[in-house]
Amino acid sequence: MASPQSAAYSENRRWRARGALIAAGLMLLGAAPAAAIDSYARLPDDDSNAPPTPLSAELKGSENFNYDSNPLGLPRGAKELYGSVTSPELIILDSTPTSHVNFDTQVNENLYNLSNFDSTDVHETLRFNQQLSEWSFGLQNRFDYDTTRTSELTNFGLNLANVQHIGASVSPSIGYNWSSTDRLNVSGSAQISDYDNRAFVDYQVVGVTPSYSHDFDPNNTGTLFFAAQRYQTRSGGSQTTDTFGPTLGWTTTLSPTLKIALQAGAQESQQSGSINSSENDSWNYVFQADLSYTGQQDTTHFIASRAQYPFANGVETLLDAVTLTEIHNLNPKFALNLNGSYQFAEETPPSGVNLDYSASGMVGLTYHVFEHLDVTSSYQYNQQSLTNVSGTIRESVVLLGISYHPAMKAL
Repeated sequence: MASPQSAAYSENRRWRARGALIAAGLMLLGAAPAAAIDSYARLPDDDSNAPPTPLSAELKGSENFNYDSNPLGLPRGAKELYGSVTSPELIILDSTPTSHVNFDTQVNENLYNLSNFDSTDVHETLRFNQQLSEWSFGLQNRFDYDTTRTSELTNFGLNLANVQHIGASVSPSIGYNWSSTDRLNVSGSAQISDYDNRAFVDYQVVGVTPSYSHDFDPNNTGTLFFAAQRYQTRSGGSQTTDTFGPTLGWTTTLSPTLKIALQAGAQESQQSGSINSSENDSWNYVFQADLSYTGQQDTTHFIASRAQYPFANGVETLLDAVTLTEIHNLNPKFALNLNGSYQFAEETPPSGVNLDYSASGMVGLTYHVFEHLDVTSSYQYNQQSLTNVSGTIRESVVLLGISYHPAMKAL
């Protein structure tokens, strides 16, 4: 039976969660009208190269059957989970030659054989930019209301089925075209993660990155960054990690189908607080290599990186990651989907449970029944190791589903 103190704590966290949910929703709704006026698409992960699109909307959705042999990533005593995930999604898009706004809201209704895994998850993103003759302004907002089963890279071997997570982030930027080939830019970021169980540690991350870019020719651009970031816990033991340092980047377009972006640099990391690590003040190298290929039959994306990563156990540490994604169109009706990743954490504290490594592989098949209707299937195998925990965590995930994605409709 829970103690009165524990019950009071849980109730307080629930009210905090509701307050954060309402605040984030109001923030996004309040930003939407402004985005329609002051927006510009120049973001790496959206359709900035697409032709201008009048104000339009798309309501799509999917229905999936999921089977998970180890939903919490436990080293032992896992229970099988199966059920359905219903996912409606609304996308609102407005684009002109100088402005762009994209507002995306997705809801996942999770219903399983083990009712303590049931949840209603909400994910919202808002992206917009505005380009003037010399200046550009941008903003990206993200809000997530879900559980740690899907929000975290690892569950640290905890047998906790439905820990609620609230995450919100905002990333503003301002740029100035110094000349036709030179640009100055300053981007900022602020992120919070909040959990309704004290087994996980609330944290916040804030940062700023000024940069200078030069176009050597239409296909080659060099960029010098200087990044400064602070990770700080908001519950549990006090822990702070400050990182700062320069990074040099190069982006080249080798052909209309092949693009490569490289970054490499050094960062000093200064840690303070209740968690002791092997080195509280150290210099580390960081990098990112991003290769994308888009052909008539294949779409390939490869990313390798080494950067600071915040965890929900009160630790921020270096995470090395390699990810490869491949979509191969067998014919107009069938597409083969492949994905593989490997990640390992460095310089974790010698005590406590932390991520050692995580590996996964996925193979899937998509059948295009009609122009806007797909049937999907996939199998994914995950393997994970934790420090100070014996045994290897293994997980198999099977998905069968149907998705409907109609064309955008003008409003």
